[in-house]
Amino acid sequence: MPERMPGSRYRRTSAFRPKRETLFALAAGVPIALAFFLLGWTAQLASLLTVPIDWAIASNAGLVVIAALFVYGVRFVTHNKIRIDSVSTGAATIKLSAASDTYFDEYLDEIVYFFEVVNADIVIFEDIDRFEDAHIFETLRELNTILNGAKQLDGRVIRFLYAIKDSIFEELGTRAAREAAAGPDAPVGPNGDAAMLEVARANRTKFFDLVIPVVPFVTHQSARELMASELASVLEHSVSEDLIDLVAQHVPDMRLIKNIRNEFVIFREHVIKGSALSLTDDALFAMVLYKSTHLSDFEQIKLGKSALDSLYRDGRAIVTQQTARLNREIQNVRTLQRAGSAMKSTSTRMGEALDNYINRMLGHFQGRRVALQLGQEALNSDALRGSKFWSEYAAAPRSLTLTYRERRGYNEVVEILPEEVEVAIGEPVDPAKWRSIAETDATRRLEAARADIQFLRRADMSDLMDRSDMVLNRPDGASLRSRAEQLLGSPLAIALVEQGYIDRYFTLYTSTFVGERVSANAMNFILKNVDTGTMDIYAPLTSDEVKAVLRERPRLSLREKSAYNLDFLDCLLEDNQELAKVVLGNLQKLGDDEKQFLQAYLASERDLTRFLRTLAASWPQVLAYLIDEAEVEDERRLQAVDAALSALSEDVEYVVTEGVGSYLVGHHEALSTFTDPQHAAKASEVAALIDAAELSMPKLAILSDAVRTAIITVERFDVTRDNLLTAIAPSTELALDALQQSSDHVFNRVLSDLGGYLAVLEDDERTISDPDALIQIVESVAEADEGLVDQIVGRSPSSYVVENLEDADNATWPALAANKRFAPRFTDVTAYIAQYGLDANVAVVLADGAIEVPDGTGDEAKRDMAQQILSSAAVMSSPELRTNLLRSLDLAEQISPDVVPVEAGEWIGRLIERSVIADDEDSFALLQQGDWVGLEYAIRVSGAIAEFVSPAILPSNMVIRFLDSTRIDDALKITVVRRFEEFAEGGGRDVVLRMATYALDNAILVEWGAVKLAANQHVGSSVVLRLLQRFTEGVTLTHLRPVLTALGGDYPLLLEANGRHPRFADTPEVRELLERLQQLGTVNTIVSTGTGLKANMKRR
Repeated sequence: MPERMPGSRYRRTSAFRPKRETLFALAAGVPIALAFFLLGWTAQLASLLTVPIDWAIASNAGLVVIAALFVYGVRFVTHNKIRIDSVSTGAATIKLSAASDTYFDEYLDEIVYFFEVVNADIVIFEDIDRFEDAHIFETLRELNTILNGAKQLDGRVIRFLYAIKDSIFEELGTRAAREAAAGPDAPVGPNGDAAMLEVARANRTKFFDLVIPVVPFVTHQSARELMASELASVLEHSVSEDLIDLVAQHVPDMRLIKNIRNEFVIFREHVIKGSALSLTDDALFAMVLYKSTHLSDFEQIKLGKSALDSLYRDGRAIVTQQTARLNREIQNVRTLQRAGSAMKSTSTRMGEALDNYINRMLGHFQGRRVALQLGQEALNSDALRGSKFWSEYAAAPRSLTLTYRERRGYNEVVEILPEEVEVAIGEPVDPAKWRSIAETDATRRLEAARADIQFLRRADMSDLMDRSDMVLNRPDGASLRSRAEQLLGSPLAIALVEQGYIDRYFTLYTSTFVGERVSANAMNFILKNVDTGTMDIYAPLTSDEVKAVLRERPRLSLREKSAYNLDFLDCLLEDNQELAKVVLGNLQKLGDDEKQFLQAYLASERDLTRFLRTLAASWPQVLAYLIDEAEVEDERRLQAVDAALSALSEDVEYVVTEGVGSYLVGHHEALSTFTDPQHAAKASEVAALIDAAELSMPKLAILSDAVRTAIITVERFDVTRDNLLTAIAPSTELALDALQQSSDHVFNRVLSDLGGYLAVLEDDERTISDPDALIQIVESVAEADEGLVDQIVGRSPSSYVVENLEDADNATWPALAANKRFAPRFTDVTAYIAQYGLDANVAVVLADGAIEVPDGTGDEAKRDMAQQILSSAAVMSSPELRTNLLRSLDLAEQISPDVVPVEAGEWIGRLIERSVIADDEDSFALLQQGDWVGLEYAIRVSGAIAEFVSPAILPSNMVIRFLDSTRIDDALKITVVRRFEEFAEGGGRDVVLRMATYALDNAILVEWGAVKLAANQHVGSSVVLRLLQRFTEGVTLTHLRPVLTALGGDYPLLLEANGRHPRFADTPEVRELLERLQQLGTVNTIVSTGTGLKANMKRR
């Protein structure tokens, strides 16, 4: 058509035309060659090329060819590539028209020119209504009017025909009505809307001269037959009638039906016939329908981002989450079943404890039980021991009401608080322990959970859409049906998924997949999981399908998380252990996906043995995960741990947490790896694990022989009597030397827990059975625990001694000394003191008070020993013991008092008594002031005290005790009293009185100074006058004046002739004094009054 419109100014892109361009190039080459000829350039070129003169004319023709070739080349190179928009010269610029992509308005003349050139009167517009824009009809009508009025067309009538849908009239009519309503004649009032609609109906065809209706021939009722007839031409198809019926309800469009049929034929040829996959026509036809109705979403399927992919992932998420929930349900039911089994014995035990507590209360109250109630319910002893009571009480702990009858016959009520109940039973009342379940209910719930797990295992999207109880684990709790409505939108797509025509294999119908011996399920797993690296734990796979996946994707299927599939891993574990190890190695990363898969595997009811044995052979954290992290029931955990223990590797350093250690110790009796002889091959690995974890097995007897031997070898068992007897069987001797003879490992284990060892010995059992082994055993014990050597030695026979102390390690000496296991030989004692000093331990050895000093021992060595003994009061408190030890040294000379430590008590006296120090004043000077015990003993044992006794040795404050002592010789007392004034000086009235009475009692003559001292200290007139009696004959008033004055009372009246009549007691000493005064001339007469004596004084 463009060739017929050379006058068009509309630029077109066209193909290069060689013939036309050749003619153009030749036409352009002639003037170029002519110009060269006229300018003489041709001749110049010919001369340069040494062209013969005869050929000079012919060169012009050659130049034409060269110019034509040049023009042709330029035109070829620049074809459709160069466009001139403007030309500038100096200040002037000429701009050319810009290119345009539309004909209307700007290129209206081009349209008119088209119809002027082309002899066409009818233009047909089809499907123009798809733009959903009514304005286009106004533009086209204006264009039609312009064309029919154009003079260039010589009155030709151009007709526009439109093939449009009826609904466009509604839009056009509404538009017209809106315009009418906006005009000045628009109706107003309640009938305005009706008028507006009438205008719409009247003006809906104003854009068209003639409207010809087309009777529809495809409806949702007839679409089925049309669809079936279209498919009838497809040879040997197997699209079901039900699918055709479903599609007919949603696709009442002939063109779409034909398009669906055509696409189905093409897809069927390539997808089904060209593939080894077992695909169905129904599923393919459903996907073609989806493609025809969801074009953009269908394109996203290849990227895995379509709504169907999202729905599929939600479905698999429901399978994963609900399976995990059901596994937890099974675990909880089994836990409740076990709780129910244990409740009876626990109820009995706790009921008895509470009953005994109540009985003790009643004994304290001295009462008798009348009633026990929980709320309004009466409880007897049987009810207290019943599960029903404890279940109800644990659910809501509250006070028990105890009614009892006290001694006087009155009833009293006391509340037993929940805190008291816990004290009574010895443990908290945990509600979790009392949640039980009826066996029938448990069976029903287990069967239901297992049935749902089986359903989920094979469930496709259509199955899940029928289960509203299977929902996503998210806040809105959406089911797959609600998710389908959100994602797909169209009822057709929802129906195709719901009825199973679009299933989990929908991706396989969107492209061709080349591969032999690959099932649809395996290919779907490859596409959805392997290629995308997505985990689907519960996707069902057969052994052949797993092999196909490995064959198609040998690397990705193992390295990616798609391998985290229960069936996939089980197949690998059964057929290819090396490949299984690759997957299990990835699981050891223990990320979120790995934990989820491990949890799913453990919670499933699959056999764990092969899985965990392979995993445990290389995973250091296997036990830590199984015990500390995995959420499984106790029995299942026990099986898992047992399986892992049975496959421990000596090359792996396993992580053993505190929880793992506690679990192994607490459950080792139930673990067959510890108890079953069949696991003997792993005994050393088990023992190595126990050793690395620093655990200790409480019971050796229940272990298998191999494990027991291995545990003993690593010395990891509790030191109990039963364990020791088991370890050394058939021997029964538990002495340390006997244990060493039986087993070095047992001996070493005992050394590491000597406290436990001592605790298991019975009273009559000894720690050492052979005296020759004493030193070796004691040294071993000292190396292991020096603090317990003393007890070990102490529980050996007392007759086991060391002949030479230096034969034993010096670390053992304190214990040997403390238990007196060597004699007090001078050399041994000296060696001990040199190492440890004279301490409490060696003091035991010296307790007999003698040291065996061999002949020839130097006096200097003995004096060194003596000095140690002198300073040993802290460990040998007995002065007698120390002095005996000093005496046993047989020192050549007495010890100087200067080196003797001061000490209260008999110490100094003992030294004097044993002649260790001299019996002289210097030695007595060592006695402490106020130490009467020491002074008394020293005075008593001293043979020369009378020679040097002085107030410095016997101060006045000690005189009374001195005179009262029954242990001191009377001769020494007389000596002291005779020196009355010397020893009484500064002693006070009591000392003077005691010395005066002692002198009077023993008829000791004292000096006149003693009388004066006694009078001045007011010891009493009777005592003073009795002392005065020995001086009566020679005493004068001068002597008597200070004495009588000091006596006070009426005695001073006797000194003067004053005519007074003083009265006194009638005693011999008073009468004798009065008689002497009568002689001295102061007393006139002495008169006895019957009750005393009256002295009549002379007058002056």
